[in-house]
Amino acid sequence: MTRYPQADASPLNVPCPSCVAAEREACRTRSGTPARPHKARADEARAAALRAQREQYEQLRAAAEEAAGEAAALVAPVDPPQNVPSAFAAIWRRHAVRIVAFHLAMERVFGETDSVAKRVEELRLEADRLGSPAWVERQITDGGLLRGVSVPGTVWARGWHHLITGSAPRRRHPDDLRAVAGRVREWLAADRIAEYAERAYWSQDENRTRRMTRVLTSALEALQDHLGYPNSRCEVTIPIMTSESSSNYGRADVALLSCSLERPDIVFEIDSQPNQDAVAKLRYAADAGALPVWVRHGKGPIPVLDGVAVIDVRPDALARAALRHRPKRVQEGRDPVIDTGPYLW
Repeated sequence: MTRYPQADASPLNVPCPSCVAAEREACRTRSGTPARPHKARADEARAAALRAQREQYEQLRAAAEEAAGEAAALVAPVDPPQNVPSAFAAIWRRHAVRIVAFHLAMERVFGETDSVAKRVEELRLEADRLGSPAWVERQITDGGLLRGVSVPGTVWARGWHHLITGSAPRRRHPDDLRAVAGRVREWLAADRIAEYAERAYWSQDENRTRRMTRVLTSALEALQDHLGYPNSRCEVTIPIMTSESSSNYGRADVALLSCSLERPDIVFEIDSQPNQDAVAKLRYAADAGALPVWVRHGKGPIPVLDGVAVIDVRPDALARAALRHRPKRVQEGRDPVIDTGPYLW
């Protein structure tokens, strides 16, 4: 490599790499410690960029709070169709106001133009589509979620179709749930749960229940390829209120989504103890034509439900499941051809 006698003698006053490396090594030798002034300068620049970004965010947040009233006035004339439930319309309108307020803040802080009027027009078109069963059916075949809708999280398209039409897209065969539950039971074996537990990263302040929930979530997401489903999502919004006094819809922990109206989705709930909200969500999923599966760990009794596959993954239940090949029927004397349960796996 060509060595220039002085740094400023190189082309464009740029020292060659060998000169730069020698200068850094001399700096370390003089100080006796691995001092890196170039790294310190980079850290200072990064910290300054983060401070500027934080200040910018605070400006946008303050401007959006000031523009909340104006945003509500702009969204007020936008009304969803009559067949859209009032609870969903309220949630949609609340988030639409936040979106318009953010665009107003962007306009005032950064001087952007035409973004507010454009976004209000997009919200008007979105509101008209929410009441169209044909549009929701297209969303099911495109991926199973309502894409681009101004609500928190991802909305389950098949559940929304059931809500606005009152009928399931497909009537489930009684054997579908039993077959899927058997494959999920085989998948959630003790060795596979231990394998996913070893892969996961644990924080020091995370309790055991939270850890187990994350492990089961990862394992159920991996079922997408095992069962041949094209889409899987976590925290999917189920269009049913979590309680009578709540203003928010519940969410399913994991959902395997089909792109065909002839193949049902699979909705999973993961709980460490009996939960009535989970029961309500699973019953709604069953009414909407999905295959509801309740995965239980932790403590407490394990209730069984008609039309819902309940899988116990506690250590003693896993040991018992390894010795049997069939689920235990809770109530005998039913016709196995038309019976969907209740079963405890």
